[in-house]
Amino acid sequence: MIFDQPRAIGQLVAESILRIGRKYRPGQVWASITQSSPAELVLVPQDLRTVDPVLAQEFYNGIFSFGGRSVDTKGNSPFDLPADWKNASIKWRYQLHSFRWFRHLHSSKSGISNSHGQSLVKDWMSHCGKPVDNIAWQPDVVAKRLISWLCHSVVIVDQADAKLYDQFINSIGVHIRYLNNNLHDTPDGLPKLQVALALAYAALCVRLRRKPRGSNALRPHRALATILSQQIFADGGHVSRCPSVLPEILIDLLPLRQSYDWLGMKPPQELQTAIDRMMPAIRYYQHRDGNFARFNGVNSSQRELIATVLRYDDAMGEPTREASQSGYQRLAGGPTTLIMDVGKPPKGENSSRAHAGCLSFEMSSLRTCFITNCGAPQINDSQFVTASRSTAAHSTAVLNNTSSCRFQKSGLFTGSQGGRILAGPGRVKSERKKLDGFDQIIARHDGYLRQFGIWHERILQLSDDGNLLFGRDRFFIQGGKAPIHLKKDDCAIRFHLHPTVSVEIDQQSGAIVVRASENQRWTFSSDAGSVGIEESIYFSRSGGPVPTSQIVINLKLSKNSSVNWRFEQTIGTRLQ
Repeated sequence: MIFDQPRAIGQLVAESILRIGRKYRPGQVWASITQSSPAELVLVPQDLRTVDPVLAQEFYNGIFSFGGRSVDTKGNSPFDLPADWKNASIKWRYQLHSFRWFRHLHSSKSGISNSHGQSLVKDWMSHCGKPVDNIAWQPDVVAKRLISWLCHSVVIVDQADAKLYDQFINSIGVHIRYLNNNLHDTPDGLPKLQVALALAYAALCVRLRRKPRGSNALRPHRALATILSQQIFADGGHVSRCPSVLPEILIDLLPLRQSYDWLGMKPPQELQTAIDRMMPAIRYYQHRDGNFARFNGVNSSQRELIATVLRYDDAMGEPTREASQSGYQRLAGGPTTLIMDVGKPPKGENSSRAHAGCLSFEMSSLRTCFITNCGAPQINDSQFVTASRSTAAHSTAVLNNTSSCRFQKSGLFTGSQGGRILAGPGRVKSERKKLDGFDQIIARHDGYLRQFGIWHERILQLSDDGNLLFGRDRFFIQGGKAPIHLKKDDCAIRFHLHPTVSVEIDQQSGAIVVRASENQRWTFSSDAGSVGIEESIYFSRSGGPVPTSQIVINLKLSKNSSVNWRFEQTIGTRLQ
């Protein structure tokens, strides 16, 4: 939108100044010269991620599969592929250079795998070892690579000759200096936290030739503590509002805490506090099938990663009812779980994965998800990503086929800002009430106020036995009046259905029936508008998007400014 451009220009100018300052800052050159070089590795942290030795054999055969893409290098180096290699997407290159996959080589525990691992690291240092402006030297990629190398250094140094060992140790030093110099200029959010984590790992695992003293020795640990306190809310959520980043953070925090213990050091209090907060938050965003609700960038849930992290949850606490700082509400009754987005979009760099899904919800019963959002695609296809972030890809109301957030589109600013949110709901209010036999959420947002002069309010009521969900969507202008004189008044209230359920119109009653296994049968009805079944697409699947269905209520707000609807577990199949 035109009225969003001043904000985009301001962000562009600010980032340009930061990039110039980063490139020409005198202190950075001085730091590179004066920082002491590593002498040896003194600790090998544990990598908690699951491993698959079969993948080590695929790597040996030249097949590297990341980010939904598989590349056969045909005997060539994966680090020397042409820039326009058809199967090597940006996401594929990102994961390749992060070296997270290196754990699979370590798991095979064979001399061949060790030798191959050494060859790959040596190959990377030969082709990509000097810091340049490309994907291999994005700060968050460097951070992931450094942590992986430290956790699996045994593969690299075991029976390595003196030359390779020195090259590896020197490269570790280059990584540490690079991250030290770029920490404060790294984009805010998860990338900056990953850099701070990597520097804390290095401070524990690497002995320098000249040991830092005083405040210099504590600097990496203090930086991590500060960033954790800034990014992890009191309710355990992350500033990006993306639930799936929580296990990504914890899978690195837990071995780091263990490393402090091994060395007889006390970890920063902020580290333990962050762990204690995030563990129950993970359960908060989970359905009973173990998957995260699909909000703000969640794609196919890494259930193994989540299960691994939760094994280290000593408290095993039940999730709270609401996460007010993170902007989510949760209802649970009987076999039914409902999770709702009632938050503002994150700001600036933290919004690059965020979606326009305010007041959307997901509903599951037992281990089946019925109402869902479309989620984020595993494959980094620009059209899929754009579609998945729109309001229409969420189970909420869409006005005039327009999203409640405005995203930065392709053009002048794309290179620096990606797909950030430029404008969206600025006032989002929610409250809970306990009624006789029901829990209720009342929420509203102003995401359509600037464009169309309309507020959207949604009321959800879930029965205590979980067999009945009442909903009401109301639309009003300032002062609470009905929007009776609008020219643009098209509204579509969407309920996206999970691909594992089926939907049909009952020929006798005309009601819409949603069926699933476990003998579950839900009936949908509403008191206004035109109700129908339409095609939809489910992005949040590891194998790629799949078709599904959605229930849609179409309204003309000048005629119907509110609509009541309900999902009810059909008599005879109700579950207790």
